[in-house]
Amino acid sequence: MIAHGNDLGLSPADYDTDLLANTTIDVTSSSRQWTYQYCTEYGFFQTPSEIHPMRSKLLDPEYWPKMCDRVFSGLISKKKARAFSTWADQGGWNTQGTDIFFTNGSEDPWQVAT
Repeated sequence: MIAHGNDLGLSPADYDTDLLANTTIDVTSSSRQWTYQYCTEYGFFQTPSEIHPMRSKLLDPEYWPKMCDRVFSGLISKKKARAFSTWADQGGWNTQGTDIFFTNGSEDPWQVAT
């Protein structure tokens, strides 16, 4: 059985830049907050694999900062993402923890984090 967006708790609003730019408080959605966090702290954008792409080639590394600027009215380019600082602050290659299992797919933008 194939999971659809609604089965996963996703909606078009999770990816629509016009809707993400809306600052109205919605206690049922964390999409805007999460978008801000990955635009400013993580920067692990979902780019297509060069070998077996499952995403549009239009989602290249240049697309994402522009998308972040559209959502946050140009404030992100002035702030600059601090992915390396976040990575170092959270332990870098020496993350402390036990009983952790990391699994990745070829299209997983977080694979370098694990």
